[in-house]
Amino acid sequence: MMTGSALPDISGNWTNLDAAAEDLRVRAGVAESYLTDAAAAWQRVVPAYREPGTQDLVHTAMDSLPGPMAGWRSALAAAAGIIQDFAAAAAILSDECRTLEAERPSSAPAEDDSAARRALDEFNTRAGELTGKWNTLQEETAARLAAVSGGTGDGLPMTARTGGPVLPDVQWSALTVTLDDRLGAVSPALLLESLRGLDTAELRAWTEANPDAAALLAANRLMGPFPAGSPEAAMSAVLQDSLSEEGIAAIRAAWLQLPAADQEKLLLLYPAVFGALNGVPFASRVHANTITAAGYQHTLKQDLDALGEPRLSDYGHDRASAIRWNNDHTAWQAETGRLKDKLKGLDYVLDHGIQVVLISVEGDGRIVTMKGTPSDSVTTSAVLVPGTGADLSSVGGYTDRLNSVDGDPIPEKLSFYWQGADLPDELHHNVTSSYNEDGGPLLAAFDHALDLELAEDARSTYVGYSAGGSMLGTGEREGLDATNIVYVAPAGTGHEVSGPQDTASPSANRYWIQTRDDPITVAQVAGGGFHSGSFWSGGNPKTQMGAIRLESGFLDPFDPDTVMKGHSDYFVEGSTSAANIQAVIEGGRVSLYVEEVFHHGFGYSYWESPLEDHPEDYVRRKMPTVSTESLEN
Repeated sequence: MMTGSALPDISGNWTNLDAAAEDLRVRAGVAESYLTDAAAAWQRVVPAYREPGTQDLVHTAMDSLPGPMAGWRSALAAAAGIIQDFAAAAAILSDECRTLEAERPSSAPAEDDSAARRALDEFNTRAGELTGKWNTLQEETAARLAAVSGGTGDGLPMTARTGGPVLPDVQWSALTVTLDDRLGAVSPALLLESLRGLDTAELRAWTEANPDAAALLAANRLMGPFPAGSPEAAMSAVLQDSLSEEGIAAIRAAWLQLPAADQEKLLLLYPAVFGALNGVPFASRVHANTITAAGYQHTLKQDLDALGEPRLSDYGHDRASAIRWNNDHTAWQAETGRLKDKLKGLDYVLDHGIQVVLISVEGDGRIVTMKGTPSDSVTTSAVLVPGTGADLSSVGGYTDRLNSVDGDPIPEKLSFYWQGADLPDELHHNVTSSYNEDGGPLLAAFDHALDLELAEDARSTYVGYSAGGSMLGTGEREGLDATNIVYVAPAGTGHEVSGPQDTASPSANRYWIQTRDDPITVAQVAGGGFHSGSFWSGGNPKTQMGAIRLESGFLDPFDPDTVMKGHSDYFVEGSTSAANIQAVIEGGRVSLYVEEVFHHGFGYSYWESPLEDHPEDYVRRKMPTVSTESLEN
C-alpha cells in the first residue's frame, strides 16, 4: 500500500536568526575597537610606569594582541556570513515544505486509481528531494562553521595559571545567539565602526533594527578629560557658550576645522549633544538626531512599560489606605499621560521621516524640525513659534500648520517649526515673564545658528503665535533679527519690548493678524508688564511696534458664512489668514485689515465691521490686496 512520505521539520524563525547574525556581523566590524580603546588607555599608563626591571615588558604588553584580535574579528565575520547564508536557504526550504504539505494527496489510493497513485508518487519524490536538500544544507553549514579558524588565542605568549590557553577553545560549529551574553554589555564606542559611512536613510534603518543600541547612543554624553588632539577635546573647549552670536561662531569654526571623519565620530557617538548644538550645520544635526529620536522613543517605551498601575488590592482597607491609593493612582495616570504624550510626538517624527535639528524629552519635551535643505539656493526661510499648550506631542499638528503657510517644498525654501523651549500648558500659567525669559535667549541662539546657514540677502520670516508671539519678541530683544516679523494673535510684543528700538532688528517689516473677537486681547492689555514693555503700555503690535494689520478674513474665502472667529483657526489651509502669512513669507500680495467704521449722528453712534456685517462683499476674490513690496519700501 502506497503512503505519503513524511516531510522534514524545517521550522524556525529565520528572520530572527538572520537579524542575530547581522548583529554578530556588526560586532565583528567593531571588535578591534576593544583593542583600540584599551591601547589608548594603556598609553596613558606608559609614561607613568618607570621600573628598569619590568618597564620594557609592561610598555609592550599590548603589542602581541593585534594579531589574535584580527583573528577574532575575522572569525566572527565569517561565522555571521555562514549563519546568514543558512537562514536564507532555510527560509526558502521552509516555504517549499509548507507548499508541499498543502499539496499532499490522499494516502492509500486504490490500486486501479492510476492518477491518484501517480500524484502520490510525485509527492513522495519531491518530499525525498526536499529532505535531501535540508540534510545537505545542515551538513554543509556545520562543516563551514567547523572550518572557521581564528579567535582562539593562538600566538599569545601568556598562559593561564593552570597551564592551558588564556582564551577558551572556540567551537564555531556550536555557535549560538547567546554569544551576545558572553561578550557582555556593549559600549557606544563599539558601535562606531558599524555606523560610519551610513547615509541618513541607512542610519534610520539601523535604528529600527537596533533600538536598544540607539538608546545607548542617545544617552551618551561627553565625559572628559579627553586626550589632547581628539575631536572631543577640540569641541569641549568651545561648548561653554552656545547661546551668544560669538560663541556659536566659535563652535562653527571649531567644527569646520575637524576632519570629516572626526565630525562623523562626534555625531554618531554623541548624537544628543551635537544634534542639538548651535553652530553645528543643520544637515549634520539632522543626521545625528536620526539616532537621538529613535533612542529616546525606545527609552520612553521602556519607561512606560515599567510603570505598574497601583492596584487597590495591594493597599489596606481603611480610609487612609484608600486615600494613599488614590494619590498614587493619580500620580501614575499623570506620569503615564506624560510619557504617552512624548511618545506621540516621537512616533510622528519617526513615522513621517521628519528632519529634526533639536530634540529633548526633558519636561514636556522640546523639538525643532526642518523642512527643506540649507544651501546657497535658499532665498526664503520661515520659522513658526507655537503658542500655549505646545509640547512634544504637538509636533504633528504644528507641522500641518506650518505646511499650510509654507506652500510646496522647493529648493529655494527652508522652514522650521521651533518649539525649542517650554511653553505654558494653560493660559493662566503664562501670568509671569518666565517663559519669555527662558525661551527668548534660546530662540535668539537658534537664529544666530540659522544665520550661518543662509545667504545674507535671504528673506527670513518669523511667525509667533499666541504665547509664542511674546517669546518671539523677547528673542528679538536678545539678538534675533529677521526680514519679517508676523504676530499671529500674540500674547504681547515681548518682555521689556516697548517698540522696535528695543529689538535687534528695528527695521524689520512687521505684520499682525488677529480676529476681531480673539480673547488674547485681554493678555495684550492686562499682561503688558510680562509680555511687552510695561503694564502701562500694553502689548498691541500695531500701537507698540507699528505692525501692519492684515485681515484674518474667512476660513473659506469663497463662503461668506465662514468669517474667522476666536483664537485657533489662523493656520487653516486655504484661509485668508494662512494666505496672508504665506504671502509675507514669500513676498506676495496680502489683504489689509478691513477697519471698523464709526457711525454717528443726532442721538446715535455705533461701530460697524463691514466685513462681519457684509461678508458677501469680501468673498470670491473681492477682498482688496496690495503687494508686500509696496508695504515694505
